[in-house]
Amino acid sequence: MNFEKDIFISYAHIDELEISDDIKGWISDFHRSLEVRLSQILGNRPVIWRDDRLQGNDFFGPEIVAQFPKLKVLVSIITPRYLKSEWCTREIEEFYKAAELTGGISIENKARIFKVLKTPVKLESQPEKIRDILGYEFYRIDPSTGRPREFLKMFGQESEQAFWARLDDVAYDIAQLIEKLDQPAQASMNGTVHESKTTVHANGITVNTTSHNRKKIYLADASYDLKEYHDSVRRELEDTGFIVLPDKNLTLYAEKFKSEVAEHMRECILSIHMIGSSYGLVPEGTEKSVIVLQNEIAAQQSVSNGMNRLIWVNPEINADDPRQQTFIEQLRNNEELQQDSDLLHGSIEEFKFAIFDNIRKQDVKEKEKQLALEKEQQKTAAAAAGNLATPIDTGGPRLIYFICDQRDLDDTRGIEDCLFDAGHEVMLPVFEGEEAQLRKEHEENLRMCDAVILYYGNANELWLRSMTRDLLRLPALGRTKPLLAKVAYLAGPPTPQKERFRSNELTVVNGINGFNTQLLNDFIEKLR
Repeated sequence: MNFEKDIFISYAHIDELEISDDIKGWISDFHRSLEVRLSQILGNRPVIWRDDRLQGNDFFGPEIVAQFPKLKVLVSIITPRYLKSEWCTREIEEFYKAAELTGGISIENKARIFKVLKTPVKLESQPEKIRDILGYEFYRIDPSTGRPREFLKMFGQESEQAFWARLDDVAYDIAQLIEKLDQPAQASMNGTVHESKTTVHANGITVNTTSHNRKKIYLADASYDLKEYHDSVRRELEDTGFIVLPDKNLTLYAEKFKSEVAEHMRECILSIHMIGSSYGLVPEGTEKSVIVLQNEIAAQQSVSNGMNRLIWVNPEINADDPRQQTFIEQLRNNEELQQDSDLLHGSIEEFKFAIFDNIRKQDVKEKEKQLALEKEQQKTAAAAAGNLATPIDTGGPRLIYFICDQRDLDDTRGIEDCLFDAGHEVMLPVFEGEEAQLRKEHEENLRMCDAVILYYGNANELWLRSMTRDLLRLPALGRTKPLLAKVAYLAGPPTPQKERFRSNELTVVNGINGFNTQLLNDFIEKLR
């Protein structure tokens, strides 16, 4: 599909009015900021269009509608005035019609209409076509007054920073959608159309994936005091290549709500629940909040479908509502609500680590099952051919990635010699070059090696954590089979951090008092 414009910004005239002589209209500010940020992300200037000739009646001519079939994305600035404008709501209707004929209204679960909520408006008052679409809120509810506070520069630096953070979310999501629309479909040999592979970057992770095999994760509703954390978790999961459900607003009628949640969860490998201070919205037809209902349904899905579940209780929680106090108490003590779940109380960063760790463990188990199945099939095939004695794995030299800090190179030679004498190849990190190239080389080593030794000597604890996180996220880095062995080798000088270091994922070898070959006997045995 050949598009002539990237984005059309649909808005009501009154929302562009300047509040004062030195503060320009919000729409103009949003338009310029989005254009700059998208240019930086895409590497080229997008074509963003809006009709700045609008008068007080928000009238537009038929030439605007005629442009919609040539348009990739519609950004609707939702406000009370927007909903009262016949022409603004008509723009949504007309773009919706055009999009259905030009690639579809959604691409890989992402709508081509972006709903920017400048001001709070009730969901039921929004145009039906966009009611299910998740919006980007450019305001925050003041916890002390319950009143919304828009992200305006006149409210100070904190408000301006919040504006840029939310705009950054909009820009990245639009950029990903534009890139997908720009990718030509690749036809297979039999004429079947497949979507091309995409590369997604998040926190240093590179994931190659396609639309037909992306895994799904359920991110349950959270109370408003956790909105920033909730949005952050969703963003990191999506940036890492997962489909996050629900991807639309759910019906607030109890029975329909429960049915929709269960349907979504049946597709997911994991459900995530974040518990804050507020009890949450209560759908019609029940006395339980959406937060409680989703947790109960997830517990049922854990039993019936084996779905994993993580529950995080904000350690800074201050629940005044007796219903929320009771719910939290039940989470801690009720075995049914805890069914097949991990209840966590650490920081948000620790919780994110637990999420990716859970996903990684599931992926490793899946790969191990697949490997066991393949070996069994090989045995069956060999037996059928009358050659059962033929070994499946011929062994041979293994490629060991020896991760260390540059300052430790002279101290690691004994270990390198030991591994080489055992018949294996040792690969060290590259220390000279551009940072991006060094990172790429490091990830490629992790993908191709058979085993890893993480040498913890003169490096600091931040380096250790960074390297450990990479080992926990190997599937996300594109590795398709588990490592034969993973060792954290503790070397001198002694530190309190090393004395306390433990790991469930890495075998810890204590060489602080010096190296001898016996320390690596178990590691070398696993390479056979």
